[in-house]
Amino acid sequence: MQCALASLVAVSVAVAQAQEPRRFEVASVKVSPPLPPGGARVIAGTAQPGGRWISQNAPLIDILRTVFPEYRLLGQIVAPEWVQRTRFDVDARGRGEPSRTQMIEMMKQLLTDRFAMKARTEQREIEVQALTLARSNGRLGNALRPSSVDCQVVAAARAKGESPQGPGGRPLCIALSNEQPSGLIRVRGGGALMAHLIAMIQGAVREPIVDRTGLTGQYDLDLEFNPELGGLGPTPPEAPGSSLSTALQEQLGLRLERQKAPMTVLVVDHVAMPSPD
Repeated sequence: MQCALASLVAVSVAVAQAQEPRRFEVASVKVSPPLPPGGARVIAGTAQPGGRWISQNAPLIDILRTVFPEYRLLGQIVAPEWVQRTRFDVDARGRGEPSRTQMIEMMKQLLTDRFAMKARTEQREIEVQALTLARSNGRLGNALRPSSVDCQVVAAARAKGESPQGPGGRPLCIALSNEQPSGLIRVRGGGALMAHLIAMIQGAVREPIVDRTGLTGQYDLDLEFNPELGGLGPTPPEAPGSSLSTALQEQLGLRLERQKAPMTVLVVDHVAMPSPD
């Protein structure tokens, strides 16, 4: 009888431990000091060896987007205004070598423990930028062409440690962007999907971009625009390069138009300034 009781107690303890959320052993959460002239590096959140998580000079909204990556698009997190502007330094350390997935869960628990955050999800109609065809006849721009790249072959080559590239060093089966000496942003891809293009231009537009082009294939693309002109405005005659809006239409035969679309959002019902360390 005593043996059976001891086994029952052991099982109960094990169940309780399994239900206990995993937490960082030590966590420092502080409001960041004022930024020096010229700004400072912003780190929204990185998982490091030894179970350490660091955020630096990061607005809480950026930390939330890192911890809840499925709601990373603009407008997908609904929270009080101070969450957008108040910056925090976070230095948290866990036990052992937790995986990044485990550390994400630990950060969610930290938000509950230190910020008293309560959140839920719901469907809402939100403002988006729909990527559509610019011409009624469906004709694409000269810099957007159907691709003959076989991405399965490319993937197999990468699995062998090779780094296949297209003509002129064009990245294959992905789109990459880089800044030119002129300050213009160039986005290039070979065998790229519309999702790859959207990922590269999302940062230049405030609203989430959704694909409504109907283009399901792979494309070779080459897009160049001036990020200083804004994402959606026209291009001034004296400006170097083109705005993103102008470049999409003239170079790719695409355009962005404001629409509303249903989207799952994370609604922060309650969040408070962090409790003391």
